Amino acid sequence: MKHVIESANVYLTENCNLNCDYCYERHTHNQKVMSSEMMERVIDFCCDHAVEEIRFWIFGGEPLLVGDKVMEFIRKAIQKARQKKIRPMFNVLSNGTIFNKAFAEFWKAHFCVTFQISLDGNKEAHDRHRKTKKGEPTYGHIAENIKEYLKYRRDLHLRLTLMPDTVKSLSTSVASIYDLGVRSLAFMPVHEVEWKQEEIEAYREEFKKVTDLFVGLIQNKEKAYLGNIRLSCPGEYFQAIPCGAGSLFVSITTQGDIYPCHRFIYLNNNGESFKIGDVFKGFDEEKKAMFDNVTIDRMKGCSTCSAKNCSRCLAMNWYMNHDILDSTRKGYCELPAIHDEAAIKVHNYLSQFYLWAKENGVLHEYPFVKKLIEDNDYCFHVG
Repeated sequence: MKHVIESANVYLTENCNLNCDYCYERHTHNQKVMSSEMMERVIDFCCDHAVEEIRFWIFGGEPLLVGDKVMEFIRKAIQKARQKKIRPMFNVLSNGTIFNKAFAEFWKAHFCVTFQISLDGNKEAHDRHRKTKKGEPTYGHIAENIKEYLKYRRDLHLRLTLMPDTVKSLSTSVASIYDLGVRSLAFMPVHEVEWKQEEIEAYREEFKKVTDLFVGLIQNKEKAYLGNIRLSCPGEYFQAIPCGAGSLFVSITTQGDIYPCHRFIYLNNNGESFKIGDVFKGFDEEKKAMFDNVTIDRMKGCSTCSAKNCSRCLAMNWYMNHDILDSTRKGYCELPAIHDEAAIKVHNYLSQFYLWAKENGVLHEYPFVKKLIEDNDYCFHVG
């Protein structure tokens, strides 16, 4: 049986130069690096299981510790995908501590590659949790690297990891990110901790301030992207399947082992690995079956939940409840619902703004709003 892969996390290295205190990988860093021969096998395996297109997430560890291998992998994958007549796309995820000029120029020349850096907000919030292995702060260095990368492409995407102890600074953190020149970002509240009610309410208030900042950019005739709100058909879209881990989405280690996703690599199934195959022998049908045909209506706590734009993380279900189909998590599940509420409000406002701009003959000055309302197109195009 041929299984379809739409997206694959690929670990070119498992080494990292930081020691973030919330990282699920932080006790497992090693020096393993994917060989060129293994790269070719991984690419062949993924392309052989792809239909029309394949997205590679180049992961770590810190991938730019092996920057030459990042570019080597992308070149080889593009060549193989062209032979198979499928469309390749790439996301490179970095902690931003390394400015690699060769990679920056490569990124600029390849629009099929998107680049994401992790920055947890302003200096105080970021340095609280993201330190070097020697315990040194990292904000200043990363902020300077972000400015350098923005000289090559304006669509650099930032990922902000949010903890309960940094939630009250969310809006000021986002403002500081905008001040760096970044216009595409998203933030992810950490799953593994308990979110108390007062922290959830603080998140609700801070999120409103963030959407006000976002709308302010649009009113200022800028294009921007906030990944936490789905402005394409807000309140209507419903994700019938969860994240896709183990079905349409897999993670592949430096040694070619296949897991449902990157988080499952560091979990165990009652003493056994969650490994579901490798790029030489293929999938273990029995183990993979655990993740096939997982739908929202089979998941405890999801079928009646008001949150529509939620990935329903299977790994966190296992981590919290020892059951990939049990999504009940105290506090956390209220957070995605806040995103949905905000998306509807922002879309309603921009719909009215669209009518105002059209009536006053200035719609051409707001191309972001025009594409959103007329084409239902919400993305940050290269520029």
